Amino acid sequence: MRWIIVATGVLIALAVVAAAAGYFIPQTRITARSAVLPASLHRVWAAITTVTEYPKWRRDVKAVEAVAPVDGRPAWRERVRHGTIACRVDEMTPPRRLVVRITDRNLTYGGTWTHELTEAGAGTRVTITERGEITHPMCRGLARFVFGYAGNLDTYLSALHRELSPGQSMPLDSRPQGA
Repeated sequence: MRWIIVATGVLIALAVVAAAAGYFIPQTRITARSAVLPASLHRVWAAITTVTEYPKWRRDVKAVEAVAPVDGRPAWRERVRHGTIACRVDEMTPPRRLVVRITDRNLTYGGTWTHELTEAGAGTRVTITERGEITHPMCRGLARFVFGYAGNLDTYLSALHRELSPGQSMPLDSRPQGA
């Protein structure tokens, strides 16, 4: 019984420290990741723009529901483990550039992901730049010190790599870009 009280106290203390630290961490940040995938530019473009197929290759996405366009742009909702994320396309320049924005204002986070695709030998270099915002101080502290800013980018690129080249390991040149 005593260890439960101690563990609870430690968790509460960590939450307080994360919240306090979060007040000193900027709400906005830019994080990027890049990887060369062994697939053609058009194959990568098709994978990242066919959002209804996300649940087949992104383990973090349980379902995708296409919704009416927002400001004339394609929009959808992703059902993930912790709820629903509303998204829309801000910019689309096939097959080179895709900018997706989180439009849900009820979340403690938001921002855009800019996907830039370039030919790289027989494959495609995918660079994703996240311009993120975390409004809640405790979430900022946890993101900075516990989860890291690039976790979602790394998970996404790994899933995309698995989809495009099953059974092959992630390329070694996947690296932080300005993170």
